[in-house]
Amino acid sequence: MKRVSLFLSLAAVAIASGCGGGDTQWKSNRPATVPAKGVVTYKDQPLAGAIVVIQPGEKDGIGASALTDAEGKFELKAFPPEGGAVPGGYSVTIMKMDNSATGEDANGRPVLQKSLIPEKYGNPAQSGLKVEISKDGNSAIQFDLKS
Repeated sequence: MKRVSLFLSLAAVAIASGCGGGDTQWKSNRPATVPAKGVVTYKDQPLAGAIVVIQPGEKDGIGASALTDAEGKFELKAFPPEGGAVPGGYSVTIMKMDNSATGEDANGRPVLQKSLIPEKYGNPAQSGLKVEISKDGNSAIQFDLKS
């Protein structure tokens, strides 16, 4: 549950960081981004509706996130709504949740949905997924998830 809460917090920060579209000074002070696109498959099939999050490694950096489309394709966004990621090395988490699971725990907090892919992919310490975004960008990122 902590992992999913952390993920949702990171996703909210990533989305919020794109707000304030008229602030050109803020935009000029942020790091440059490059195209970062790819595809996610699970059991050799496109994984639609999955959330992809990249998190910087030991060096300071800026994460990015994306939602896969019906073909499993995604475009990472460090500063939504604009596409692109900051060059560097990243740990990757991927989550796909069952939206039909609902309810509350004993404290009235929402019960998080069940993962539709192995939960290890939602934990950066266990996923084993890494990506390097080059200074020229990366438009051929491929994540092939297995059971």
